[in-house]
Amino acid sequence: VICTEQIYKRALFYPARMTEFRDRQQKARADKIKPADLEAALRSITDSTSEQLQMNIGDDLKAFLASTKFSLSAIEEILLSSDPRGARFKLIRSALIHAATAESQDMLIKLIRQYRLRDPSLLRFVVPSVGLIARPEYTLQAEMLELLTDMQVVSDRRGTVLLALGNMAGQLSGTNLPRADS
Repeated sequence: VICTEQIYKRALFYPARMTEFRDRQQKARADKIKPADLEAALRSITDSTSEQLQMNIGDDLKAFLASTKFSLSAIEEILLSSDPRGARFKLIRSALIHAATAESQDMLIKLIRQYRLRDPSLLRFVVPSVGLIARPEYTLQAEMLELLTDMQVVSDRRGTVLLALGNMAGQLSGTNLPRADS
């Protein structure tokens, strides 16, 4: 016989408790990370790096980004110098999207600006992912709107920007409906 009282005490049935549990786990993981080790691990990633190792480094990076107790300049430098087609770039981009902190979004803005000036065709590696950020900042939204009106960006990319902005609005609709509608 299953006692339902015990089942409902489990964190699984209480999303706030699950979130709190995950946050504690992530903080504990972040406390163990040494910035120099993480930088070295990120620099070592290639397309031939095992998927399991990439996942472990990615989880460390997500925890590190969420803690924001260290400078992110080294990670930013690694991101900006990475080939957008490579595994390292994809891993860092994914962690930035997942972290959704103001600092991680600032890094994405810098990346968008760099690609916009250097080679607008590279925007295809960043713009679609930006729409997946759970809590988009105003600065990121403004950058996307600026991309939308930039005539240097080909119309195909502007369509992608529109889709990303639509996704951002969807993310905001649960917390800030007036902003989502704007």
